[in-house]
Amino acid sequence: MVATELQALCELGQRQLVQTEYLLAEITLAEAEQIAWQNRDFDTLSRVYMPLQEARRQKRQRCGEGE
Repeated sequence: MVATELQALCELGQRQLVQTEYLLAEITLAEAEQIAWQNRDFDTLSRVYMPLQEARRQKRQRCGEGE
């Protein structure tokens, strides 16, 4: 995957997070994390981890609330 495509995937995941699409955001950002890790792209990894963590936190919170 080209670096620009990987950055676009990160941006898509962040947009999904802002739009409260937490499940989609987690899937998208986890895919970006996996690709970045395989490519040893540590700049992208640092960009992905915080939104991915937030998506997972929101998902756990929603599950706890029963929604």
